[in-house]
Amino acid sequence: MLRDPGKATRKTDVLCTNNPDPTSRRQRQLMAATGLTVRDLCPWNAYPFAQDKEGDGKLSPDVIARGAVILTDVLPLMTDLKVLLLQGNEAKWAWAMVQAFRPRYARPPFEVVTTFHPLGTRGRTPRETDDKKAQQLAAWKRVADIVHGR
Repeated sequence: MLRDPGKATRKTDVLCTNNPDPTSRRQRQLMAATGLTVRDLCPWNAYPFAQDKEGDGKLSPDVIARGAVILTDVLPLMTDLKVLLLQGNEAKWAWAMVQAFRPRYARPPFEVVTTFHPLGTRGRTPRETDDKKAQQLAAWKRVADIVHGR
C-alpha cells in the first residue's frame, strides 16, 4: 500500500507497477530483486482516488481516514491475502486507522510489513541512504518469502 495514485495513473487510468513514473520504476526494481511479479501483488493506496489539488502530495488525516474506511471494506474481500506491505508514513497511518475503525484487524490473519515509500530512501548522509535502501529491500524480501512460502 502506498500513499495515493500519482500523476502517472492519470495518464494510464490504471494503478499498476508498469506505469511510467519513478515510484513504479523503483517498485519494478524491488520486484526484480526479490522475485515478485505483478501476479503476486494487488496495488492499493491509503487514499485510493486521484487527488485534484496541487501541493506537497501529503494526505491530511481526514483524507487518510476516508481511505481507511474504504480499505476496511476491501480487506475482507481479499481472501488469499498473505501480507500487507505498508510503504511510507501515510500507508502506516491508514493502517493504524483501519485498526482503530475495525479492532479485529489488530491481529490480522496476514503479516504486516512496513518500509519506506519507494522513493523515500534518501538520507542525510550516503550511509543513511544505503541503510534505508537496505531496509527497504529487506522488507520486500520478507514479502517475497511470505508470498512464495519460504
